[in-house]
Amino acid sequence: MNEVGEKEYEMYKTLIIFTSMDFNFYDQFRNYSNVELLRITADPGSYQPAALAAAEKLLKERNISWEDNEATAQYFEERAAGKETREKELQGYKRTIMNVMEPLAPMATAMPPARWFKYFIGVFGVLYVRNFYYFVQTQIHFLQCKDCQPDPIVLLNFIRMSYWTVEFFFFFSNKRWGWILLMVEQVCAVCGIIYQFYWIYKYGHVVYISPLMHVLDMVIPIVFVTFLSRPNVAAFFGISPKVKRRTVWAGIALGIIDLIYLFTGSF
Repeated sequence: MNEVGEKEYEMYKTLIIFTSMDFNFYDQFRNYSNVELLRITADPGSYQPAALAAAEKLLKERNISWEDNEATAQYFEERAAGKETREKELQGYKRTIMNVMEPLAPMATAMPPARWFKYFIGVFGVLYVRNFYYFVQTQIHFLQCKDCQPDPIVLLNFIRMSYWTVEFFFFFSNKRWGWILLMVEQVCAVCGIIYQFYWIYKYGHVVYISPLMHVLDMVIPIVFVTFLSRPNVAAFFGISPKVKRRTVWAGIALGIIDLIYLFTGSF
């Protein structure tokens, strides 16, 4: 093919950023247009060094026209405009969520834990189904990928899904360990909000994800931790103040380890 479609280009760009598979970038980029190669070299922070080197080598072998440079510049201008639009949408979703949650605060104080537990388990169940769907989707994509090599991320996703399954079972059964496992995970997720902001800032222009999903991923852990921390809710699961403190500190410790792991580029 002489042209790589926009969708295919963005999908392959995502693979370059978030995987460490051993691609032959020079052969892969041979059929890329001049504009697509210029996009790669103009965005070095989003690519592996080997990908950048391959794109630069191919460009040196070609004649780059004024139109190619203009098209590349226009692409980045449109991308910047799109990023600004998404940021405005994100702020709008934040205001909407806060407006919805504000009147619920008095209800949360008056409603007994047993009744709140029913609503909470419903929300938790929806999130579990969503995570399971994405897990299956990821595994199918990996198994269908002919060029993909064994990746630790696949094993990590399996461990996470196993953890969520055990966690959901204990929580649904109103067991003490359900509260502990969920609290550890959600405190760790609250710490991970720092990386969420960093990810949006650095890669939000590359891979589009709904602003609403970003807001939910940030708000849900805070809501979960706030709910689980309530004295009457903790008592409902038989959690003492001492166990609560230890659980929160365990979540913070794991969250810090996770942040160090992510920011050092090991993921």
